[in-house]
Amino acid sequence: MKKIMIMMVLMTVTVAVSTAQPRQRATPEERAKIQTARLDTLVQLTEEQKTKILSVNTGLAKNTEELFRNNEGNRETMRGKMLELETERDSKYKEILTEEQFEKYSKNLEQLRSRRQRNEPGAPNAGQGGRRQGQERRNR
Repeated sequence: MKKIMIMMVLMTVTVAVSTAQPRQRATPEERAKIQTARLDTLVQLTEEQKTKILSVNTGLAKNTEELFRNNEGNRETMRGKMLELETERDSKYKEILTEEQFEKYSKNLEQLRSRRQRNEPGAPNAGQGGRRQGQERRNR
C-alpha cells in the first residue's frame, strides 16, 4: 500500500512539473512558415506565390518581433504600429494574390476579427487579452 501511494505521488508530481514548463516561442521564420501554410490552405497558392508570400510574412514576423522587443508596455504605440505593418502586408498580398484569392483572404480576415471582438471560440487569442493560454511573460 505504501509503495502504491509513493508511486501515485511521484506520478502526480511528474505530471505537474511537465505541464508547468513554458512553451518555447516560435522564431519569426517559423511563424512566417505557419502563416504562409494557413494562407495556402485558404487560397491555394502557386509555388511562386508561396515564395513571395513567405518573404512578406518573414519580414512582417521580424518587424513584429522587433516591435515587441522595443515597445513592451506601451500598448497603444504597438497597436498603431501593428496596424501599419498589417496594412503594408495586405498591400503586398494584393500585389501577389489574384483578385479572387485576395477577396477570399480579406473575407476570412474580417471573420477572424469579428470573432475575436466577440470572444468567440476559434478566433486567435479570443478572450485572452492578446495572449495564448499558458503563455507567460518572458524576460528578454
